[in-house]
Amino acid sequence: MGFYYPSILGLGGYETQLAVAGGIALSLCVILLALKFAATVASFSFGFNGGVFGPSLFMGAMLGSAVGLIVQDSGADITSISLYALAGMGAMVAGVTGAVMSAIIVMIEMTDGVATARPLIFAVAFAYVVIYLASENSLLVRQLRSRGKNPWGKKN
Repeated sequence: MGFYYPSILGLGGYETQLAVAGGIALSLCVILLALKFAATVASFSFGFNGGVFGPSLFMGAMLGSAVGLIVQDSGADITSISLYALAGMGAMVAGVTGAVMSAIIVMIEMTDGVATARPLIFAVAFAYVVIYLASENSLLVRQLRSRGKNPWGKKN
């Protein structure tokens, strides 16, 4: 996978920037999203050291851009693909790390105002509600608990 798409092996900063700028094709978004997900799952399954923040930003940007491109291709008038990419990044980070308020504050800072950040805040809040209803904890909290480290100091 990494031979044909080397951006899935690292943080994929260039492709993330392309997605946020709105300069990436729908097919590439979907391919990179699927391959990065597979590479991240394989990495965790084999016990390699790695974080969840970088891959969640990358996958969020790809997912958000893909949704934005699909909405745009359906004929709907949208403001920009960039907002969809940012919303995807914030939603994915909030769901994976559980840091909802941090993701919302970052969204407000990145968009330079609350007016454009409202849909982004909605995406972040919706993603966290879905994660909470599905498993009550974020991926990061589940990882910490599996290692015997409770982030709230309670006994497991």
